[in-house]
Amino acid sequence: MKLSPLLVAAAILLAPALASAQPVQGRLIARETDEPVRGGTVHLMADSQVVAQAQTDSAGAFALQAPRPGNYWLLATAPGFQASETDVFAVGAAGARVRFMIGRPMIGLDTVTAVAPGVEDRLWYGGFHQRRGENQGGRFITHEQIERQRYGQVQDILRQVPGLEVQIGPRPNFSDSRLMRVRLRQALSFRDCWSIFYLNGMRVESESVQNLDPTEIEGIEIYTNGAVPAQFNSSMGAACGVIAIWTRAR
Repeated sequence: MKLSPLLVAAAILLAPALASAQPVQGRLIARETDEPVRGGTVHLMADSQVVAQAQTDSAGAFALQAPRPGNYWLLATAPGFQASETDVFAVGAAGARVRFMIGRPMIGLDTVTAVAPGVEDRLWYGGFHQRRGENQGGRFITHEQIERQRYGQVQDILRQVPGLEVQIGPRPNFSDSRLMRVRLRQALSFRDCWSIFYLNGMRVESESVQNLDPTEIEGIEIYTNGAVPAQFNSSMGAACGVIAIWTRAR
């Protein structure tokens, strides 16, 4: 059968795209029992960003697609288990197979699992890395960037963000203490349109974050347009901007 020139051209154009994705397959296994873990979520990570994710089936199996050959690692979460990660491994042209072990927490209850968070757990469970990897809007500042610049105060970090105006002035009750307030430059016509702050996922006033030690901040998300995640879209709206700060777990 002779293929039409259009079909041949389409096959040539699609070939590089199909060849660029490498399969990463494996099973998520409970470390204590060597049994498969069903209903877990496995994230394929590259440079601290989520590039793919999948749910495990009844046999604990998962299948991901790496966007290209390179070095990756896996992060897994599952009900009743601690978040676990693999060492970095190489994904070649033929893909990779991984046997991923995940452990149960040290302390557990019948219906509730209590886990002391690690340094980055707030970012994983808060969705910071996933939103950063999806790149659907927002500006993300990591602990490494903050540490590299050696910022002295939170206001110093925010002043470096294009589109934000940071003000330090007296509180509305005319007390001696100074209050940090932030707003969008393009919204200057709305004099009282101040950005909303979240601290570790909870809505707070700016005074709750202005005295944070920058070295204790794990990550910052800043949204200055309509693409604000639902969890940060409060009843007050988000037209004046949203700033979500995540601190390092102790």
